[in-house]
Amino acid sequence: MKREFDLKLKDFPTIPNSLRKNATKNFAKSSVDIDIARLFHHYYIDKHGKCPPSPDLSQFEPAMFLTNENAFRFSGSGFGNYPAAKQAGSNQLGQALFRWFLHDHCGITYFAHMHNCLNRSVHRGFGQIKINRVDDGDVPDYLCAKNTNQICIGEAKGRYRSIGFRTKEFDNWRNQFNRIEVVDKGGAKISVKGYIIGSRFATEKSPRVRSTIFAEDPATPGERGLSEMESDFIRKGIVSLHYARIVEKMNMPLLAAALESGSQISDELRPRATVWEFQLGIDNLPKRYVGGYWPKANGFLPFRIENGKPVHNPSDPFRLDSEDPTFIGIEESIFKQVAALARSNDNAGINVSQYPDPGPFYSAISTLRDGSIVAPSEFFIPVDVVEY
Repeated sequence: MKREFDLKLKDFPTIPNSLRKNATKNFAKSSVDIDIARLFHHYYIDKHGKCPPSPDLSQFEPAMFLTNENAFRFSGSGFGNYPAAKQAGSNQLGQALFRWFLHDHCGITYFAHMHNCLNRSVHRGFGQIKINRVDDGDVPDYLCAKNTNQICIGEAKGRYRSIGFRTKEFDNWRNQFNRIEVVDKGGAKISVKGYIIGSRFATEKSPRVRSTIFAEDPATPGERGLSEMESDFIRKGIVSLHYARIVEKMNMPLLAAALESGSQISDELRPRATVWEFQLGIDNLPKRYVGGYWPKANGFLPFRIENGKPVHNPSDPFRLDSEDPTFIGIEESIFKQVAALARSNDNAGINVSQYPDPGPFYSAISTLRDGSIVAPSEFFIPVDVVEY
């Protein structure tokens, strides 16, 4: 399922090819389609912590309120029936749209919440680089990284009311970048690329308004840019924090804690995890994933063990309305690289790879370049158990 947003860009020196009217000309198109399953994937990973609900697309609250038209529009006045609820919901959805936009159109794969990075030098992933708060008030939401050494800082907003590049509100968002500074071991300020993604949501009550993404690529202060070595150190810290949020949802608290804190897992500890095989042959999509499923409220379990082997366990073979649990996992080879980050006493030599993005191919399945996947459990069978 897809929905359309209008698109407004500002200060992009080069328009990403995926956002161009014509691939040979540096002009942006006026609208962009969003895959709702992929948007939910970002929303779920970003919002929930250790004990999330089932990662089931059918339970994606914003999607329940969408109208049937092609444009992204909420029924009534939107989801949330009082101002505080509407503000919280729109901000959370705005953050998911920020991640989706940078992932699908700017090549950004890894996201860490800024509150996990500020004034923090103990995480070995950041080397001798530190991000300091220098003024009171809100600061940007994210520290992000590409697969290369490019690092960026990002601010995400979601609103029902009118926004625009020339508004006071957008100026306030720009000023958030001045409340932090990135410094090297000598205290010299470092310039880091920034993004502001503000999203306005349309509702049935305002039929003339269209949902719009406002994306700006602002200049950021600093005396110099990051060196390649500095970027690589920070990137590994961002990668560790990014995967900590995923593996905690896979019921791997030891690995999640090590990645979150930058500490090292002892070699004497050898937790085990289940490897599952994806049952569809999709080009560029790997077959083996480490993970597990979240059952439905009725407690239905899709497999049982007989003679040491998993056997499919249908809840009721005569009913057509039974629902399968939802699987969440990480591609096996990438998972092993992530686990190696948490085991190494010097992560400088460890790189976490990505796999080619197959793009949306089925409305109930979402994959991202970081190797994570969310899908109904019926698409997987358990095939192995590994130590990590």
